[in-house]
Amino acid sequence: MSKQEFFSPFAELLELENANLTGDEKIADFKTWDSMKILEFMAMADEQFSVTVSPSALAKCQTVNDLIALLDGKVA
Repeated sequence: MSKQEFFSPFAELLELENANLTGDEKIADFKTWDSMKILEFMAMADEQFSVTVSPSALAKCQTVNDLIALLDGKVA
C-alpha cells in the first residue's frame, strides 16, 4: 500500500476533512488524537495490515511517518 492510500483511512480515523497529509505532521497537533483514536489505530493496524502495534512503540511516535514505520513496511 502506498502512503497516499494509507492517508485516506487514517484521515477518516481522525475525522479530518480535506486532509492533505504528507506524513510529516506531528501527531500531537491532531485535536482528535486521543486514547480512543490510539486504540482505533491499533485495531486498524491489526485488521488491515496484520500488525500488532505495542503501546510502548506507539507512545514513541511523534509524526504520521513514525506511525507508518510501525506497520512493518506494509506502507511504502
